[in-house]
Amino acid sequence: MLMRAIWTVLFMLAVTYPAGSQQLQPERDQRGTEEIPLIVKVLPAEQTEADRARDAEERERKAREAELVLFTGQLADYTHSLYVTTAALAFGTGVLILVGIGTAFWDHHSQKRRERTYVSGGGQVARGNRFEIHINNHGRTEARLKWIWFGFCDAAKIPPVPEYSTPISWRDAVAPGAHSHRVATVPIQLAPTEQAIFVRFVYDDIYFGECTAGFIVRIIPGEKYPEPIRADDAYISRTQRERWKPPFQP
Repeated sequence: MLMRAIWTVLFMLAVTYPAGSQQLQPERDQRGTEEIPLIVKVLPAEQTEADRARDAEERERKAREAELVLFTGQLADYTHSLYVTTAALAFGTGVLILVGIGTAFWDHHSQKRRERTYVSGGGQVARGNRFEIHINNHGRTEARLKWIWFGFCDAAKIPPVPEYSTPISWRDAVAPGAHSHRVATVPIQLAPTEQAIFVRFVYDDIYFGECTAGFIVRIIPGEKYPEPIRADDAYISRTQRERWKPPFQP
Protein backbone atom coordinates (compact mmCIF):
# COMPACT_ATOMS: atom_id res chain seq x y z
CA MET A 1 0.00 0.00 0.00
CA LEU A 2 2.83 2.34 0.82
CA MET A 3 4.46 1.79 -2.52
CA ARG A 4 1.18 2.42 -4.30
CA ALA A 5 0.82 5.73 -2.51
CA ILE A 6 4.35 6.80 -3.47
CA TRP A 7 3.75 5.96 -7.12
CA THR A 8 0.48 7.83 -7.09
CA VAL A 9 2.21 10.99 -5.82
CA LEU A 10 4.95 10.66 -8.39
CA PHE A 11 2.37 10.26 -11.17
CA MET A 12 0.51 13.35 -10.13
CA LEU A 13 3.73 15.37 -10.04
CA ALA A 14 4.58 14.15 -13.53
CA VAL A 15 1.20 15.25 -14.81
CA THR A 16 1.42 18.65 -13.11
CA TYR A 17 5.02 19.44 -14.20
CA PRO A 18 5.62 17.66 -17.52
CA ALA A 19 9.15 17.09 -18.71
CA GLY A 20 10.71 19.84 -20.95
CA SER A 21 8.40 22.56 -19.62
CA GLN A 22 9.89 26.05 -19.63
CA GLN A 23 11.07 27.54 -16.42
CA LEU A 24 10.37 31.12 -15.47
CA GLN A 25 13.06 33.49 -16.74
CA PRO A 26 14.16 36.56 -14.78
CA GLU A 27 13.00 40.06 -16.15
CA ARG A 28 15.38 41.56 -18.75
CA ASP A 29 17.34 44.74 -17.84
CA GLN A 30 16.24 47.58 -20.25
CA ARG A 31 18.92 50.13 -19.31
CA GLY A 32 21.17 51.16 -22.14
CA THR A 33 18.49 50.59 -24.80
CA GLU A 34 16.32 52.96 -26.84
CA GLU A 35 13.62 52.67 -24.18
CA ILE A 36 15.91 53.68 -21.32
CA PRO A 37 19.10 55.30 -22.71
CA LEU A 38 22.04 55.81 -20.48
CA ILE A 39 22.75 59.40 -19.37
CA VAL A 40 26.30 60.23 -18.55
CA LYS A 41 26.81 63.43 -16.59
CA VAL A 42 30.18 64.95 -17.31
CA LEU A 43 31.45 67.19 -14.61
CA PRO A 44 33.35 70.27 -15.86
CA ALA A 45 37.01 70.23 -15.33
CA GLU A 46 38.31 72.69 -12.90
CA GLN A 47 39.41 75.91 -14.72
CA THR A 48 42.91 77.11 -14.44
CA GLU A 49 43.93 80.75 -14.01
CA ALA A 50 44.69 81.01 -17.73
CA ASP A 51 41.22 79.66 -18.61
CA ARG A 52 39.53 82.18 -16.35
CA ALA A 53 41.58 85.03 -17.84
CA ARG A 54 40.70 83.84 -21.34
CA ASP A 55 36.99 83.68 -20.49
CA ALA A 56 37.12 87.17 -18.99
CA GLU A 57 38.83 88.50 -22.10
CA GLU A 58 36.19 86.81 -24.31
CA ARG A 59 33.36 88.35 -22.29
CA GLU A 60 35.00 91.76 -22.53
CA ARG A 61 35.42 91.38 -26.31
CA LYS A 62 31.76 90.45 -26.74
CA ALA A 63 30.75 93.42 -24.59
CA ARG A 64 32.85 95.74 -26.78
CA GLU A 65 31.30 94.26 -29.93
CA ALA A 66 27.81 94.80 -28.50
CA GLU A 67 28.67 98.41 -27.67
CA LEU A 68 30.08 98.88 -31.18
CA VAL A 69 26.92 97.48 -32.75
CA LEU A 70 24.81 99.80 -30.59
CA PHE A 71 26.99 102.79 -31.46
CA THR A 72 26.84 101.92 -35.17
CA GLY A 73 23.04 101.80 -35.04
CA GLN A 74 22.86 105.12 -33.22
CA LEU A 75 25.29 106.64 -35.74
CA ALA A 76 23.12 105.38 -38.61
CA ASP A 77 20.03 106.93 -37.01
CA TYR A 78 21.90 110.22 -36.49
CA THR A 79 23.15 110.17 -40.09
CA HIS A 80 19.62 109.59 -41.38
CA SER A 81 18.29 112.42 -39.23
CA LEU A 82 21.10 114.67 -40.44
CA TYR A 83 20.32 113.75 -44.05
CA VAL A 84 16.62 114.52 -43.60
CA THR A 85 17.44 117.80 -41.86
CA THR A 86 19.93 118.76 -44.57
CA ALA A 87 17.41 117.92 -47.31
CA ALA A 88 14.73 119.98 -45.57
CA LEU A 89 17.19 122.85 -45.14
CA ALA A 90 18.18 122.64 -48.80
CA PHE A 91 14.53 122.63 -49.84
CA GLY A 92 13.78 125.58 -47.59
CA THR A 93 16.81 127.42 -48.94
CA GLY A 94 15.67 126.75 -52.49
CA VAL A 95 12.21 128.06 -51.67
CA LEU A 96 13.71 131.18 -50.12
CA ILE A 97 15.91 131.70 -53.17
CA LEU A 98 12.90 131.35 -55.48
CA VAL A 99 10.90 133.72 -53.30
CA GLY A 100 13.81 136.16 -53.33
CA ILE A 101 14.12 135.94 -57.11
CA GLY A 102 10.36 136.37 -57.50
CA THR A 103 10.35 139.32 -55.12
CA ALA A 104 13.29 140.95 -56.89
CA PHE A 105 11.63 140.39 -60.26
CA TRP A 106 8.34 141.74 -58.99
CA ASP A 107 10.07 144.76 -57.43
CA HIS A 108 11.93 145.42 -60.65
CA HIS A 109 8.76 144.97 -62.69
CA SER A 110 6.82 147.19 -60.30
CA GLN A 111 9.57 149.80 -60.47
CA LYS A 112 9.40 149.74 -64.26
CA ARG A 113 5.65 150.13 -64.06
CA ARG A 114 5.99 153.09 -61.71
CA GLU A 115 8.71 154.80 -63.73
CA ARG A 116 7.47 154.08 -67.24
CA THR A 117 6.09 156.71 -69.58
CA TYR A 118 2.37 157.38 -69.42
CA VAL A 119 1.30 159.22 -72.56
CA SER A 120 -2.03 160.82 -73.37
CA GLY A 121 -3.08 163.48 -75.84
CA GLY A 122 -5.41 166.32 -76.73
CA GLY A 123 -5.21 169.63 -78.50
CA GLN A 124 -7.00 172.80 -79.51
CA VAL A 125 -8.34 174.58 -82.57
CA ALA A 126 -5.89 177.11 -84.03
CA ARG A 127 -6.35 179.91 -86.55
CA GLY A 128 -7.00 179.04 -90.12
CA ASN A 129 -9.18 176.05 -89.35
CA ARG A 130 -6.27 174.04 -88.09
CA PHE A 131 -5.88 171.69 -85.11
CA GLU A 132 -2.90 171.67 -82.77
CA ILE A 133 -2.03 168.16 -81.55
CA HIS A 134 -0.76 168.12 -77.96
CA ILE A 135 0.94 165.27 -76.06
CA ASN A 136 1.17 164.70 -72.30
CA ASN A 137 3.63 162.54 -70.35
CA HIS A 138 2.43 161.65 -66.85
CA GLY A 139 5.20 159.09 -66.34
CA ARG A 140 8.65 159.33 -64.75
CA THR A 141 10.76 158.65 -67.82
CA GLU A 142 11.15 160.24 -71.22
CA ALA A 143 8.87 159.33 -74.13
CA ARG A 144 10.70 159.38 -77.46
CA LEU A 145 8.06 160.25 -80.00
CA LYS A 146 8.52 158.74 -83.50
CA TRP A 147 5.22 158.87 -85.40
CA ILE A 148 1.86 160.61 -85.20
CA TRP A 149 -1.10 159.00 -86.96
CA PHE A 150 -4.40 160.89 -87.27
CA GLY A 151 -7.70 160.94 -89.12
CA PHE A 152 -11.19 162.53 -89.10
CA CYS A 153 -14.68 161.08 -88.95
CA ASP A 154 -18.30 162.09 -88.33
CA ALA A 155 -18.57 162.75 -84.57
CA ALA A 156 -22.10 161.30 -84.59
CA LYS A 157 -21.10 158.12 -86.46
CA ILE A 158 -17.75 156.89 -85.20
CA PRO A 159 -16.56 153.75 -87.06
CA PRO A 160 -15.74 150.72 -84.90
CA VAL A 161 -12.18 150.74 -86.21
CA PRO A 162 -10.23 153.98 -86.66
CA GLU A 163 -9.17 154.68 -90.24
CA TYR A 164 -5.90 156.54 -89.84
CA SER A 165 -5.30 158.36 -93.09
CA THR A 166 -2.11 160.33 -92.57
CA PRO A 167 1.16 159.56 -90.74
CA ILE A 168 3.59 162.22 -89.64
CA SER A 169 7.19 161.38 -88.82
CA TRP A 170 7.89 163.39 -85.70
CA ARG A 171 11.05 162.98 -83.63
CA ASP A 172 10.68 164.54 -80.23
CA ALA A 173 11.67 163.78 -76.64
CA VAL A 174 8.70 164.34 -74.35
CA ALA A 175 10.05 164.90 -70.85
CA PRO A 176 8.42 163.46 -67.72
CA GLY A 177 5.66 165.72 -66.46
CA ALA A 178 5.15 167.42 -69.82
CA HIS A 179 1.61 168.75 -70.28
CA SER A 180 0.00 170.03 -73.49
CA HIS A 181 3.26 169.77 -75.35
CA ARG A 182 2.50 170.86 -78.95
CA VAL A 183 3.91 168.52 -81.52
CA ALA A 184 2.05 169.10 -84.79
CA THR A 185 -0.63 171.27 -86.40
CA VAL A 186 -2.87 169.71 -89.06
CA PRO A 187 -5.68 171.14 -91.24
CA ILE A 188 -9.20 170.25 -90.11
CA GLN A 189 -11.12 168.29 -92.70
CA LEU A 190 -14.03 170.25 -94.17
CA ALA A 191 -17.34 168.42 -93.89
CA PRO A 192 -21.02 169.30 -93.54
CA THR A 193 -21.23 167.47 -90.22
CA GLU A 194 -19.52 167.93 -86.88
CA GLN A 195 -16.07 166.35 -87.04
CA ALA A 196 -14.01 164.30 -84.63
CA ILE A 197 -10.24 163.92 -84.82
CA PHE A 198 -8.51 160.75 -83.61
CA VAL A 199 -4.77 160.56 -83.05
CA ARG A 200 -2.30 157.81 -82.13
CA PHE A 201 1.23 158.48 -80.90
CA VAL A 202 3.97 155.95 -81.58
CA TYR A 203 6.89 156.36 -79.17
CA ASP A 204 9.68 154.46 -77.43
CA ASP A 205 9.64 153.64 -73.71
CA ILE A 206 13.01 152.87 -72.11
CA TYR A 207 11.50 149.87 -70.29
CA PHE A 208 8.83 148.55 -72.66
CA GLY A 209 10.16 149.40 -76.11
CA GLU A 210 7.82 150.72 -78.78
CA CYS A 211 4.47 151.80 -77.32
CA THR A 212 1.43 153.64 -78.57
CA ALA A 213 -1.31 155.78 -77.03
CA GLY A 214 -4.41 157.23 -78.69
CA PHE A 215 -7.21 159.72 -78.12
CA ILE A 216 -10.31 161.04 -79.90
CA VAL A 217 -12.10 164.41 -79.40
CA ARG A 218 -15.05 166.23 -80.96
CA ILE A 219 -14.26 169.56 -82.69
CA ILE A 220 -16.96 172.05 -81.76
CA PRO A 221 -17.46 174.78 -84.40
CA GLY A 222 -16.51 178.20 -83.08
CA GLU A 223 -14.91 176.74 -79.93
CA LYS A 224 -11.18 176.68 -79.21
CA TYR A 225 -11.09 173.54 -77.08
CA PRO A 226 -12.49 170.22 -78.28
CA GLU A 227 -14.67 167.89 -76.24
CA PRO A 228 -13.65 164.32 -75.29
CA ILE A 229 -16.08 161.69 -76.53
CA ARG A 230 -16.58 158.04 -75.70
CA ALA A 231 -15.20 155.55 -78.19
CA ASP A 232 -14.00 151.96 -78.48
CA ASP A 233 -10.64 150.86 -77.12
CA ALA A 234 -9.29 150.88 -80.66
CA TYR A 235 -9.22 154.69 -80.40
CA ILE A 236 -8.02 155.25 -76.83
CA SER A 237 -6.10 152.11 -75.80
CA ARG A 238 -2.40 151.95 -74.97
CA THR A 239 -0.14 149.24 -76.37
CA GLN A 240 3.45 148.22 -75.74
CA ARG A 241 6.23 146.12 -77.25
CA GLU A 242 5.22 146.79 -80.87
CA ARG A 243 1.77 145.22 -80.49
CA TRP A 244 0.03 147.95 -82.48
CA LYS A 245 0.16 147.54 -86.23
CA PRO A 246 -0.32 150.65 -88.40
CA PRO A 247 -2.80 150.55 -91.28
CA PHE A 248 0.13 150.69 -93.69
CA GLN A 249 3.87 151.18 -93.41
CA PRO A 250 4.80 154.82 -94.07
